[in-house]
Amino acid sequence: MNIRKAAVSVATGALLSVGVAAPAMAAFTTDYVSGGTWYHGTGGGKVKSNYYHGGRYHKSSVRYGWGDGTLVSSGCKAPGYWSYASHDDTMWVDETYYNFCD
Repeated sequence: MNIRKAAVSVATGALLSVGVAAPAMAAFTTDYVSGGTWYHGTGGGKVKSNYYHGGRYHKSSVRYGWGDGTLVSSGCKAPGYWSYASHDDTMWVDETYYNFCD
């Protein structure tokens, strides 16, 4: 199985407890992986995972929340179409994924 995963977590508690403001984080990145384009990360109050592949069925998903969290998936998309998955950002670890359906 060819799964790519990126985890984004922010530990601001220690910074805030000593009076240092945590910087605003806009961490969307574009990666060219497995023959496709993956736009993913957190910013603007959202966690997003969008993936495009021109030759294979594919999907993207985000996991948010505490523990195992909750998974939101785009469902499988045909070659040549973007898959989109997003949810409101949480204070816990947010993870982004893409995968192939074939």
